[in-house]
Amino acid sequence: MRFILPILLVASVANAQSLPSAACDTLRAERIKYPSSLSPVCSMAGDVRCPLGDMLNKAALKANLGMGGKSDGYFVTSPAGKVAADILMDSTKTGWDVFRDAENKAEVNCGNSIGKITNRPFVYPVPVGPVPPPGETCEQQKAKLQYQIDNAKCVIVWP
Repeated sequence: MRFILPILLVASVANAQSLPSAACDTLRAERIKYPSSLSPVCSMAGDVRCPLGDMLNKAALKANLGMGGKSDGYFVTSPAGKVAADILMDSTKTGWDVFRDAENKAEVNCGNSIGKITNRPFVYPVPVGPVPPPGETCEQQKAKLQYQIDNAKCVIVWP
C-alpha cells in the first residue's frame, strides 16, 4: 500500500500538459497593461471594468482554446459572456488555472493543466472589433460611423 502513492504521483505528472505558449504569451502581454493590483475593478463578480474576461478571450483566440463558463460565485464578463475568472480549456475540456489570485494580483500562471474540467461549459472566444482610441467613447465612435452611413452615396449600376 505504501508504494501506490508514489506511482500515482508519477503518473499524474507524466500526463500534465503545459499551457500553450500562444496563450501564455498573450496573457503576459495583456497583463502588463494594467496596475499590479486589479482589486479596485475585479473584486466584485461580473464587474464589466475588470479586464480579465478580455484577457482570457484574447488568449483563447490566439491559442485555439476556450474559456470555462460560469455565472455564479466569482466570475468575470468576457466578450463571449460570463466566464470563470482564471480558466482556459481546450476542446477536450483539459483546463488551466491561468491567474493566481484573480480577484487581486492576477499573476499569470503558465504552468501545467489542472486536469479535465467537467463542471463548466466550454465557451468559445469571440473576435472583438476595433477599440475606440483613448479618450473616445463607444458612443462617439458610433456617431462617426452613423454619419458615414448617412452621408454615403450609393450608385446603382445596371448590367
